[in-house]
Amino acid sequence: MELSTRAGEELSAPKAIFTNTELAKAGYLKWNALFENKLAGLPGRDEKIEARFYSPSGLQIASSWDEHLVNQAQKTVSFSSVALISEPNLIKPGDYKVKLSLGDQMLAEEHFMVTEDQSAKDIGIPPKPAATETGSPPANLRAALDAEGYTSVQFRIEGDTVDLWGTVPSEFDRMAVQAIVFTTTRIISLQDHIRVQDEYGGP
Repeated sequence: MELSTRAGEELSAPKAIFTNTELAKAGYLKWNALFENKLAGLPGRDEKIEARFYSPSGLQIASSWDEHLVNQAQKTVSFSSVALISEPNLIKPGDYKVKLSLGDQMLAEEHFMVTEDQSAKDIGIPPKPAATETGSPPANLRAALDAEGYTSVQFRIEGDTVDLWGTVPSEFDRMAVQAIVFTTTRIISLQDHIRVQDEYGGP
């Protein structure tokens, strides 16, 4: 994995150890996975690989996916995507993991470490204020969505369920909104009615 921009521009070399400061500053992680093609000799088909990122406490903090046509001539298949760390201020030192899955089938699990940035601590840089559990969930979610530029996304929270609607530029943005919802509200059920412009050629 490597630090990345939202567009996928690499900000660091691939590595397995990050400081909390650099991860919070970048806000995005790019992952790459190479698999043996078990469809060799069979008709090609679309395959979708999803990566889910988990904190040391087991909380899902990010997710993203890549999908493309796998044909029978390919011996290996490469997937890659960028995951938004929607609450970078909550990143703490520890052992994090990434689970790669194809539908309900888990294909691989990788780990990476987050360490405390001692240089920032030594020169007295105060940490950014983290989101609090006592704040209003609707207010926290609205602020988190607006901070990432998703001002057109609307929502309604009823009990443990969040309903989403509005328009986003791409499928990546739709997944990013979902990640923000899960990490900000800790809800159980999500009803996603978001319209993706790429699928309809724009509004």
